[in-house]
Amino acid sequence: MSFSESIKKEARRKANYRCCWCEELTILHVHHIIPEAEEGEDVFDNAIALCPTDHTLLGSNPDLRKYMKEKRDWWYEKCAQQIPHYLIEQEVERQISKLHENPQKLKILKENTGEPR
Repeated sequence: MSFSESIKKEARRKANYRCCWCEELTILHVHHIIPEAEEGEDVFDNAIALCPTDHTLLGSNPDLRKYMKEKRDWWYEKCAQQIPHYLIEQEVERQISKLHENPQKLKILKENTGEPR
């Protein structure tokens, strides 16, 4: 058996779509910390989001399992304190739209920033 799609999605989201090991924004594999072959469960607590490179490097190393879990938990905490980039972009777009709806505010902003009219 493997992780459900909801567990995979939750692992990727909690990691802000970045590898829990190298922190790169990339395609992610959701890896079992304790392998299924060793009775590792298909539960969120046994999942870690890894880039393909780190999945290959770390996946079969039993000595790193405890550290993988610690690093994952630390990364999730760090991600929880950040505002995801897509939310920042959405807010910027929303604010720009609001400015274009109010020409007077846009004019004042341009005057205060030295922006050409």
